[in-house]
Amino acid sequence: MTLAKTPTRTLCLTLAVALPAGALIGCANTQTREKGAGIGALTGAVVGGAIGYAIDDSAEGVIIGALAGAAIGGVTGYVIGKQLEDRDETAHEYQRELAAPGVDEVLDIKRVTLDPDFVEPGGLLDVNLVHAYVGPVDQEQDFEVELMLVDEGGAILLSQAQTQVYENGTYASTITFEVPAELEPGRYGIDVSMHTGGVTDNASAVFNVL
Repeated sequence: MTLAKTPTRTLCLTLAVALPAGALIGCANTQTREKGAGIGALTGAVVGGAIGYAIDDSAEGVIIGALAGAAIGGVTGYVIGKQLEDRDETAHEYQRELAAPGVDEVLDIKRVTLDPDFVEPGGLLDVNLVHAYVGPVDQEQDFEVELMLVDEGGAILLSQAQTQVYENGTYASTITFEVPAELEPGRYGIDVSMHTGGVTDNASAVFNVL
């Protein structure tokens, strides 16, 4: 969890994916308000070829995913978002941190889980996040989210960056990550970094490739 004092903006969850041709893809509404308004910058050197796929689940909200070629690298999927706590509830939870001198902004990745724990090369992995943000102004706020695929030694094999937008509050969201087909069997990790305004937080979880 990271604390800092900066202006803030907040509102709803969004993500768009950068395809090799540069196309943008929007998303449907969810229980919390969502809109398509970001660009995913994909980097890495594990994956070759180009594969696209889409998931349709309007009840939860979706974003079409695409797998970029080796020149761009990376994988991407869809995001679903649900608000767990509003601004007041979240501010109450972090009242001690916000009471510290000079602190009026808190960002906390509370939990990262991966589903399933064991996945075949080329399979899909859901990266489930619970994250909280409280700032002094309750309006739209851009969040830069980066997923990094790392090996057991901590070396970054692949990274996926994207923009999401949230209100103040606590949210659960899911990013579907396509495991590179070339990945060798073994234990790997997903490192998650989230940044907005002057605050950044990081968290990670591990999974196994069969």
